[in-house]
Amino acid sequence: ALERGIRPMLRGITVVAGPARCGKTDRLLEGYGQVLANGPIGGALWLSPTHRAAALVRQRLLSHRAADCFSPNCLTFDQFARRILENSAQRIRPVGVPLARQILKRLIAAAVTEDQLPYFGPIATTGGFLDLVVQFIQDFKRLEIWPEELAAACGRRPSQKDRELCHLYHQYQRVLTEHDLYDAQGRFWSARALLRAGEQRPFERVRHVLVDGFTDFTRTEHEIIEILAGRVDSLTVSLPLDAEGARSELFTKSGKTLSELRRRHPALNVEEMPPRATAWSAMDRLERRLFADARPATGGDTESEMTSDDAGPEMTSGNAEPEMTGVEIVAAGGAIQEIESLARRIKRLLVRGDTDSGGQRVRPGEIMVVFRSLAESAVLVGDVFAQFGIPAAIGTTPALAQAPIMSALVAWLRLDLEDWPFRSLLTILAHNYFRPAWPEWRSGRATVAAECLVRHLQLPSGRAAVLAQAGRLAERAAASDEESPTWRNSVPRRAAVAGPLLRRMARALDELPRQATLNGWAAAITALAHSLGLLKEAEAADGADPLQSCDREAWQQLVAALAAGEKLSAWIGQRPAVLSRAEFFEHLQDVLGSEPLAREHDETGRVRVLSAERARNLSAPYVFVAGLSEKAFPQPAREDCIYSEAETGRLVAAGLPLVPQADRSRFEMLLFYEVLTRA
Repeated sequence: ALERGIRPMLRGITVVAGPARCGKTDRLLEGYGQVLANGPIGGALWLSPTHRAAALVRQRLLSHRAADCFSPNCLTFDQFARRILENSAQRIRPVGVPLARQILKRLIAAAVTEDQLPYFGPIATTGGFLDLVVQFIQDFKRLEIWPEELAAACGRRPSQKDRELCHLYHQYQRVLTEHDLYDAQGRFWSARALLRAGEQRPFERVRHVLVDGFTDFTRTEHEIIEILAGRVDSLTVSLPLDAEGARSELFTKSGKTLSELRRRHPALNVEEMPPRATAWSAMDRLERRLFADARPATGGDTESEMTSDDAGPEMTSGNAEPEMTGVEIVAAGGAIQEIESLARRIKRLLVRGDTDSGGQRVRPGEIMVVFRSLAESAVLVGDVFAQFGIPAAIGTTPALAQAPIMSALVAWLRLDLEDWPFRSLLTILAHNYFRPAWPEWRSGRATVAAECLVRHLQLPSGRAAVLAQAGRLAERAAASDEESPTWRNSVPRRAAVAGPLLRRMARALDELPRQATLNGWAAAITALAHSLGLLKEAEAADGADPLQSCDREAWQQLVAALAAGEKLSAWIGQRPAVLSRAEFFEHLQDVLGSEPLAREHDETGRVRVLSAERARNLSAPYVFVAGLSEKAFPQPAREDCIYSEAETGRLVAAGLPLVPQADRSRFEMLLFYEVLTRA
């Protein structure tokens, strides 16, 4: 290896530390490729923070002459934990977010009945409170703060709020433990327990572990790394750090991670990598100067002491070439204008190529667009990019509610519950998914007549009133012998056409049960969807509109989610709940809002549009960092937290590993730094 210019494989426990673009990942890939190419099959394990980062590493293996390797074991921590559990004899009952919400909803309802939530009483039965409790428990479990630890941190005289939160958290964890249920965080804990007990399958051949792309680890991840370190020949972790120590505030998070690794691994070695000069001096300069102390190290004129290499971009006039070649700051007059400007620039790259590089061809996969958060931008980006004909893969996971067929189903159930409001009825009649096989539908002509009739009646709501008025007008039409064109288009004649359709719609809704279990409701809404023609669209032949295939899969996913809710009752030893129409509608909306829509996420040949958190470990030749409006970095403190900043500070002082506000700002600095250096 030395003769071929390849550095030898690292031994023992090593941290490879250095700033962005210094070659940390390349250093790990050298050893990884050596083991894969020359070592036993399955001899190495690579852990990445995201599945995209893992896929990028697998691609880069091709350039390290490891294309012929077997079992690369390039995984995320979650995938690693899943494989450990799948190969164990332990009984696993996975609980996703929707089922976790159902468990907590039942626990909250029981606590309200027993008058155990006086502090949260006014909001305890709302969906917003359920959201807060779910997020609270997820955050605390991710940090592995157990209910008992939270109670201890609250002190001998906890507030009523603390007592109620501890009670709900304790009850939730009790239900999981007693019935062998595992939420996402619990799977990590179980995998760690199996590793501690000596379980090694299916990684018994692993002798080298490489952990790349992380800035910090949870307690569980630290302990899994600790267990693996005791079994393998080498364990190497990369961390973003400044070897010169000049930007300690920027690297606060990774500095704390290094300190914790040193505490857990006394024999830890640190290999420091200095900044690496590349052909792109502008980005090298940006990496070195970003968040650096602007004050000179000694007295004197700042400008006179700065070298030309340290100088920033200057204002240029005429045809002067800007110093920061390849780095551009673009102003936009709002979100829509900004995204349209992005789309135009990306379209030019795709069609004309990179004119700065002699028209070099640019593929969609070489372009990455990064927002701090996609929550408010995803839909707009998707619409604008579609208008410009840009193939895009937007890195969000939509909820099941985003499937078009689900909006149609919700509209029909709401129409029934709210007694046919005027605007809801018009929406139903004009909906593209309303294509029943009823003779009363008359190939859509009856819906046109019904729309005209409803607009003429202008009744605020009331199914009975609409049907009665339609019946009276239809009787007038039946009693008249007039056949003039004006009469044929009159309201009474329209009522004669629309009345049978409206009555058939009413009968279809009346066939829904007044009460049923979740499985009963799944069967009922499926029958309703068939009757109304909703599933006719979804069950079109394969090879038709992809939207229809999406609807078909979404409906199957909904039925499976409802069945899982009933299975949960059996798991925890309760009888299946019997829900009224209103209760089922509330449950349905919660499932649709929390169940992620299962779909293929093939990003090949597409421009990637990602949040900063998902892009921080990736790279691309062309990167557009968008949405840098006021308060984008750092993001303002979340207003939907169940604990305020002052309360969080109190818990931090008591020893809980929560993130205080001061550190959160520094962590955002590191995120911004990593995003800007992705190009």
